[in-house]
Amino acid sequence: MSTLTAASAEEWAQVCSDSFAPCGIDRVASDFRGTVDVSVYSPATAVVRLASEPMDVLRSRRHVTGAPRSDYMLLLHQRGGPGLMEQDGLCAEVRVGQALLWDASRPYRFRFPTAIAQTVLKVSHEELRHWFGDASELCVRPLPSSLPTLRVLSAFLRELADVEDELQDPLQRVELAHTAGELLATALRSAAGAGAPQAAGRQALLRMMRDFVRENLADPLLGPEVIAEQHCVSVRYVTSLFRDLGTSPAAYVREQRLERARRALHDPRRRDLGIAAVAGLCGFTDATTFTRAFRRVYGVTPAEYRFGERAA
Repeated sequence: MSTLTAASAEEWAQVCSDSFAPCGIDRVASDFRGTVDVSVYSPATAVVRLASEPMDVLRSRRHVTGAPRSDYMLLLHQRGGPGLMEQDGLCAEVRVGQALLWDASRPYRFRFPTAIAQTVLKVSHEELRHWFGDASELCVRPLPSSLPTLRVLSAFLRELADVEDELQDPLQRVELAHTAGELLATALRSAAGAGAPQAAGRQALLRMMRDFVRENLADPLLGPEVIAEQHCVSVRYVTSLFRDLGTSPAAYVREQRLERARRALHDPRRRDLGIAAVAGLCGFTDATTFTRAFRRVYGVTPAEYRFGERAA
């Protein structure tokens, strides 16, 4: 975690630009003070905690053009009077306990006339699309403090702050980033009145994963962890996607390996391949494991299957 402080409009503009997106600051008092703590959990996810005197933040079209960003920001307003957020011709008031989503890729303005304390969850467009889909319709739309899913997300982010210094394992931090993304998506679905994830995004990602599995069956290390790493999501989310097929990632990989093996044994062009070679072609590390798995599914050993095909 890095802590940044500011004692003037110029310093605060730099702090906010470094922590969120390049912007300008208007109308701050001469005795202004502001502090920001930034915790990065993955290349796509960070949590920013700030406390400041009254301020007016503007990310103009010039800022957007000169320094483009592709992040969504969810603001959790924890202390202070109500503030105003403007983006794309929309204006929303955010009060203590509420949350507000905005898009850093487009111009925006915040106005907070009192001292405030806030937590901001910063998630890339691509990452949120994995969990939710297109979130643009939910921008500049306050999420009420009574929303149970928002309260769960808020509690999770508070706990992250409490244990931040203990989280030294990079893999753990990435897992926690994915959890934050999932909780954010759940809160947004709840706010939108949708009880299930947007199918299009999930189905597209699942198709990509299935294609990846079929293209890499010869890799003996292929499994849920490799699939998750390749697609920049958590193992838990990979498991959730394959559950839509009524299976698990490991079971799907095993099924595809055995189907490839069956086709190889049936292919007359590969009759010279021994059983061990067929096993290796399909990602099995030894012929014994392959034979047992094949017999469990097809009721015969690979050799018996090949012999039966020839006899037929």
